[in-house]
Amino acid sequence: MDKVNNSWISLFKGINTFNETNKTPNDAYLNMISLHCKTDGIATDLIHEMLQKENLNEFNTKHSILPKYDTSELNKHHKNIDGNSFSIFEEKVPNSVLSQVHEFGLTNPCRVDGHRDKEIIFEPENCLTGAHRFDEKRLVETEIFQQLMTEPLFANMASTYLDCTPILCSVNLWWSPASKGSPNSESAQLYHFDMSRAKWINMFIYITDVDTESGPHCVVKGSHKSDGKRQKLLQRGYARISDEEMNEVYGSEEIKELTGQAGTIIFEDTKAFHKGKKPTKDNRLIFELSFASSLFGGEYQNIEIPDHLLNPDVKKVLSEQRDIYTRYEIS
Repeated sequence: MDKVNNSWISLFKGINTFNETNKTPNDAYLNMISLHCKTDGIATDLIHEMLQKENLNEFNTKHSILPKYDTSELNKHHKNIDGNSFSIFEEKVPNSVLSQVHEFGLTNPCRVDGHRDKEIIFEPENCLTGAHRFDEKRLVETEIFQQLMTEPLFANMASTYLDCTPILCSVNLWWSPASKGSPNSESAQLYHFDMSRAKWINMFIYITDVDTESGPHCVVKGSHKSDGKRQKLLQRGYARISDEEMNEVYGSEEIKELTGQAGTIIFEDTKAFHKGKKPTKDNRLIFELSFASSLFGGEYQNIEIPDHLLNPDVKKVLSEQRDIYTRYEIS
């Protein structure tokens, strides 16, 4: 009991430090993870309630590169996520956007899990195993990713789900190359839950076609919510979980492979158990934005974007919506 009490004390001290410095002490972050597991999510729900900012009005910009949507659709997706942990947007990202992202993925350097010491260009026919990840700074200095990170659909979906002003935590792009052999834990190919923040939502875009053999995102329906099944797995702590264990606890009927054509948009609360299935036929390229209610949690660094590299519309958004884009500074 004393150990649990000390964890709560460390957590609340860490929240006070974060409020003063915008930095989370590492022991407070580790205790957030530990208490999330021990309380079946009560601790992280409490942190979210303590640190969230008042909800914004609908976020609009002059530029939009994605299909138009009705605001009422966001409420439908919110309901889907509440029940299933995920929701798939009806419209797809235009080919003109996908082609730019795909070209970037073939022509810019990245780092490979297990070989992070050097950057390489992804070679589709002759690549190393392990996820090939692109540097976030290089992404946000590129116009197509600037447009995606300030796309109204994503900020408004995050605001609807989080019920507060969302904060963009990260911008990610990576290849998952097709290969034989066992799933790679470092490349998130075993079931796990994310826990960098207290509450968040991720937006995934398939840049390539994804079928059952090319690395579909897999999610356990409803496993972001407190229940007896989840608690059994959370008792193990922040650990990877095999397919066999997940099937035993939840049943195969609750595990969904999210296949889709290039341009498919997935909204997901990755507090749910999920994984990227290992591709065996085709390489998969996927883009991700993560929005949270607070940056309390894992360590992060702000990123400076040189003024001359900013699209004027994007610059206006970054300047006017500082609460959302606080991590991204104009230099």
